[in-house]
Amino acid sequence: MKLEHSGVLVTGGAGFIGSHLVDRLIEENPERLVIVDNFYFGEDKMRNLASAKIRFPSLKVYHQDASKLRSMKQILKNENIDVVFNLAV
Repeated sequence: MKLEHSGVLVTGGAGFIGSHLVDRLIEENPERLVIVDNFYFGEDKMRNLASAKIRFPSLKVYHQDASKLRSMKQILKNENIDVVFNLAV
């Protein structure tokens, strides 16, 4: 599956594994890359995304609980998401 020119969302994307997936997804040249994370383990997880934000300046990060269906539907619609990687715990 090619992700080039797609809208990609990663739930749990600020965590250790999620942030490494985000780094790899950047190499696929998506049109949009969006992260949803509730930062349960603290805001310091943002440092996991430091290099991703440099390499993909339009990276969007939502401080949101992925279990909130209404909010997630709105994000999927607003961001025009094609593919979801669900790493939320």
